[in-house]
Amino acid sequence: MLTKNLSQSDPWMTSEEQQLTTIAYNLSNIEPAAKPACHLPVAFYICVNFIFVGVVCILGIIGNTLSAFVLHRERGNRVAVLLLQSLAVADNACLTLTLIYVPFIMGILPSLPEYSNTVRTVTVYFRRYVEPVAHMAQTGTIWTVVLLAANRYFAICRPLQAQSYQTMTRTKIQIATVVLSSVFFNMPRFFQTKIVTNPVTGYTELIATDIGPESKFDEIYTNALYTMLVLVLPFLLLLVLNICLILALRASRKRMLSNSVNRVEANENNITLVMVIIIVVFLSCLLPDRLIPVFIRVFDPLGCFLQVFMCICNLLFVVNSSVNFIIYYLFQRRFRNILLTRICGCQHAFDSYNSTDQSLRLRSVEYSQDVSFRQSKNYDEPCKYKGLQRQTLRSSNGVNN
Repeated sequence: MLTKNLSQSDPWMTSEEQQLTTIAYNLSNIEPAAKPACHLPVAFYICVNFIFVGVVCILGIIGNTLSAFVLHRERGNRVAVLLLQSLAVADNACLTLTLIYVPFIMGILPSLPEYSNTVRTVTVYFRRYVEPVAHMAQTGTIWTVVLLAANRYFAICRPLQAQSYQTMTRTKIQIATVVLSSVFFNMPRFFQTKIVTNPVTGYTELIATDIGPESKFDEIYTNALYTMLVLVLPFLLLLVLNICLILALRASRKRMLSNSVNRVEANENNITLVMVIIIVVFLSCLLPDRLIPVFIRVFDPLGCFLQVFMCICNLLFVVNSSVNFIIYYLFQRRFRNILLTRICGCQHAFDSYNSTDQSLRLRSVEYSQDVSFRQSKNYDEPCKYKGLQRQTLRSSNGVNN
């Protein structure tokens, strides 16, 4: 058993792990007692990690809860609605864990000159149990976004395959697979450390086990599997799928200008636009976090630039999980009207929307009936002409007889 002390300076961690303190990867790779080479002002930690992160987390949890409630009233694409509700639940899990850990462990404690043994014990237990659960929530959120992108790709770019692929049963199985895979993949993190009491100081400390950092197991698990399956592969998949969706939306926009897009396709395009924006925000907020390993090799790991940059990455991670409600409100008119009706009681706005929606449906039906009538009319004209020819021949034959 490895018995290196984690409460001093975590020497058993790799140099990269000591610096990757973002909540996207590891909520607990920061030791409140350790003093970095760059001494940032106490007000900076309070403002960023306590005030900004705390406020954004609370607003994000409220927004995601409202989104799940409003989406439950949505009568449109049930598969897309289910995936968006799953994303709201996953985001709330990330925000709840962040709200429990970051404002106090990374905001308040670094500003204290010293703290009691009780606070130290609470910190150790947070590091022991919150980190694995945070990894589970983060992995689930990432692959739920990938599932959203794949769903839209089949719906827009492969509509024939989507009829058999995008069913409620299959979607529920896919969501359950993401949840179970996220849990089981991060389960080994519970067994990489353990809590002991130092017989000399009496402090509660966290020590590594045989499969902890710097072990052969961790080299394969963290450096290979986790990096590929959680950091690299989802990012590349989202990038490729989003490019395909953007190209499909541009083609649909051209058809819309030529008045060849019906109401159903317009609704699908709106859902796709919302998901494209969600993916763009997701990639934009997590891209800086992916650059930290590169910056560690370029800049001083204990310098002020990298310390500030990692705090900003923490904040961007929280913003990514909180901003979807704003996206729905700005770009989905039906979501906005349902929200105003249910929350604010603005029934007039919703009735106006329903009347407009009904008129659009009538226009769509009239348009389709008109097209069908024209096609049938064009088809029947040669038949009518042939019928007249036959009648003329019969009459002429009767005269001749």
